Amino acid sequence: MGLALDPEACYSNIRDVVAEAKQHNNFVRIDMEDSPYTQATIDIVLRLHGEGLTNVGTVIQAYLLRSREDVKQLIKAGVNLRLVKGAYKEPASVAYQQMSEVIDNFKTLIQMHLDQGVYTAIASHDDRIINWVKEYAHKNGIKASAFEFQMLYGLRMSDQAQLAREGYRIRCYMPYGSMWYPYYTRRLAEKPANLWMVVKNMFK
Repeated sequence: MGLALDPEACYSNIRDVVAEAKQHNNFVRIDMEDSPYTQATIDIVLRLHGEGLTNVGTVIQAYLLRSREDVKQLIKAGVNLRLVKGAYKEPASVAYQQMSEVIDNFKTLIQMHLDQGVYTAIASHDDRIINWVKEYAHKNGIKASAFEFQMLYGLRMSDQAQLAREGYRIRCYMPYGSMWYPYYTRRLAEKPANLWMVVKNMFK
């Protein structure tokens, strides 16, 4: 959309998309890239909300040290968030380096949402996250309609169907268009662990 070239032009481009989507009662999710773009992305979303374009949200990455404060601010502003682990290689000055730390922070961010009754989009194929959410919701009387799980099309499809049968909301994310292959190879390059997940799912 042009953020790295001209932030103001980028904002204009995104605003046009969000405004058009609002006319059709659609929601726009602005994805999150690596840490140099975190604040700029959040600023765009908050600016749009300030103009009354509240049909837009963004993504918060659990591996960033700043994410708890970002979540507090964005929840207060009424911004719809999608929570993910995060996949970019970042220095210890801005991101957790151990997966156990990332998972713990992920759970904290989810809990912050659920405890405040804020609708929560949880994007993960990790059973440690999925099972924890199910258990936490059950123990605290949180309805399945208060959150959703998000997964990629083609991965763990039987598990997605099982979660749906159990009454949970599932959003299946499917990239489309002529650039789908570069998209997938980029995602695999960002996080090699995804390759093993793809291979495992080829034999299910």
